[in-house]
Amino acid sequence: MNMPENIVSANEKYAEAIGYDYGPTSNVVQAALLNGFAHSLNIACSRTPDMQLAYVVDGMTDETRAIFKSLGQLIEAADGH
Repeated sequence: MNMPENIVSANEKYAEAIGYDYGPTSNVVQAALLNGFAHSLNIACSRTPDMQLAYVVDGMTDETRAIFKSLGQLIEAADGH
């Protein structure tokens, strides 16, 4: 099979657009996306993703940071911390 573009370059090219597609989906689909991303990031970073997460944070917009801060607060509240 001759693909015009490999998966890695397609992911780099369309990552933000794909993210936009998941915004209006259900909470179940959104959670599945985050679960899959977190799992593969954890595996790719040998179960110690802290350094990679620091690089990810550097590339986030203010809007993204605010969403993930809110998500973290909700996780902490749900876990009773």
